[in-house]
Parts: sequence; structure tokens; C-alpha cells
Amino acid sequence: MSFEQAIIVECDIVNHDHDYFKIQDEAEPQEQIFPVLPMPNAQPHTYTIVPGTQRGTEIIRDDLGFMYYKNKSTENKIYLACLEKKGCKCRATAAIPSDRENKSIVLSKQHNHLVKPFDLDVPFLRQHITEKALTKTVNSYVPRGIYMESIVNFPEAANNYTFIQCAERMRRLRQGMFPATPQNISEFHDLLKNDENQMFTLTLQRLQFYQGPLVVNGVIKGVLFCNIAHIQKIEQNLRNVRVAGCDG
Repeated sequence: MSFEQAIIVECDIVNHDHDYFKIQDEAEPQEQIFPVLPMPNAQPHTYTIVPGTQRGTEIIRDDLGFMYYKNKSTENKIYLACLEKKGCKCRATAAIPSDRENKSIVLSKQHNHLVKPFDLDVPFLRQHITEKALTKTVNSYVPRGIYMESIVNFPEAANNYTFIQCAERMRRLRQGMFPATPQNISEFHDLLKNDENQMFTLTLQRLQFYQGPLVVNGVIKGVLFCNIAHIQKIEQNLRNVRVAGCDG
């Protein structure tokens, strides 16, 4: 296949975790983004590291815009394969030094496809959302809140990484990192007593909020949440109270 023939190979954009379809208004013209055609036999010189879709993975992006994943490594070199090896059956390979301070890259085999459009902000937005989603704090659990907080830092990426994708990613991440939903009050109590979940037993001021189970005839019938520290603070004022209400 000649280079002129190879450039007609079409590739899907892989900025997203999943394929999503959006109905477009036919009356509104849509901006078209065309693949970039590098010079034939052009050689990259440097690379940057981009967070991969999977947590903890990396993508190598050369200064021409082509992207690679790590194939194997030796003491002195890391060997790369084109990210489009499956989609476009591209056999391009490259190598970078094991010393990550050295940003040079050498292309061994040429690509058989164009450089595709890629929003560099998307992987960094996705990484920021991942870190927030897996942080165990009292007030970090609402997906929309995490998404809105994250896109402040990467506003342009919001066009290519929607809240729907964010919520789905958070759901999958938390399935593997957080315990399953308790089936009864006893299991709920056990989760709260686990040291790994201690932050969920505190108030935003990090005062003890979970006080323990409500046991009736040796059986756990409920769980008790109460800000005792606050009650102790107003204890003197409560001495003259004859009638009090309680929420919950």
C-alpha cells in the first residue's frame, strides 16, 4: 500500500471511554475537524506523556501527534507500538529512553494512517475526575459536583467529555474500590466500624457523628448518629429546656 492510499484509512476518535451519540440540529452547521497529514516519512523528535483511559496507564504522544502504548522495555529502552494497531492495523513502532528525563523518541516503522484529532485536555480532565471519585471524604460523593468542579480547570474538555461519561466512569471505578451496598442494618454497622471507612462516621468538622448501633434484646435494630460534641457545647442552655424536638 502506498502512502497516498494509506491516508484514506479512517479511524475513530478515542478520546472517550464509550461511544455516545448525540442528535444534532440539522439547521445548525457543524464544524468539521479533518485529520492532519504529516509530511511523508516525517520523523518525530520529542514526546509528551498523556494519562491513559485506564487508571494508572500512560499514552506516549510524539510531536507529530501520533500516539503509542508501551509494548515492552529493557534496561535502556522502552519500546512502543502505535495506539491504532488494532483499529487501523498500524504496525508503526518507536522507542524512547528508559530515562524519562530524556524526551527523545525514534520512529522505527512508519504509520499507515493520518494523525487524528485529539483533545489533550480530555485525559487530564478524566484523570482529575478519577482522583476525586476515589478520594474517601465526607463531601466528595456527588458525581455532578465532582464533574462541575473538575471542568473549571479544563473548560474546553467539557465539549468532548460529558457528565454522562463522567458518571459512568465514577460508577465503574467505585464498584472496584468501595464496598458493596449493605443489605441490612447489621452490615451497615459493620461497614461503619471498619477502619477504612472511619471518615464516614465523622462530621465535616471531623467530630464523631456515628455513635453505634441501637440494640434491642441483643439484636441490632438501628444505628445512631448524633453530634454529641455540639450537645455538650450547649449543655448549660439545655438545663432549662423542658420540651425539645429531634429530627431524623
